[in-house]
Amino acid sequence: MKNSVKSVVVLFAICLVISAVLAAVNFITEPVIEESDRQAAQAALKIVMPYADEFNEIDISQFGFDKAVTNVITNIYAANSSGKNIGFVFRMSVTGYSTGLVIMCGIDDMGSVTGTKYLAGGETLGYEKTYGEVFLGRTSVEGVDTITGATLTTRAYKNAIATALEAFSKISAAEQGGN
Repeated sequence: MKNSVKSVVVLFAICLVISAVLAAVNFITEPVIEESDRQAAQAALKIVMPYADEFNEIDISQFGFDKAVTNVITNIYAANSSGKNIGFVFRMSVTGYSTGLVIMCGIDDMGSVTGTKYLAGGETLGYEKTYGEVFLGRTSVEGVDTITGATLTTRAYKNAIATALEAFSKISAAEQGGN
């Protein structure tokens, strides 16, 4: 009995020390990871909207999007050039083959896709890294095919772009005084 109590106390002490070490490592690395993610997002903004010189995050709640849109779009940035709005960039998170497919899509003030960028995800086929190129210059996802062998990934990507285009239309209508 005495040995089993001693074993439990030792095991508890080991778990406590390991937990403390993991907490310390997390405390140290969390700001570094957040800064790295922020820098990757800033670089992606410039890739998907190359003509912009400034990006300002705007509050997504002000547009009254339905849940289907807010479940996909996580951030919206107004893209400006020389102080004039030239479009918007949408950061989206969707589920393809696996969860957490994060992409950005730039849409200019005329409603055309200026670029897309894959930021993160657990997809294994790799199509998500180049699939977005088929949307360049488009104002709709009509006629864009999914890729056989990567149907879930490319369908999720396509739906995300469609959601960004839908959100852009609503933002444009709100800016022009309509709803």
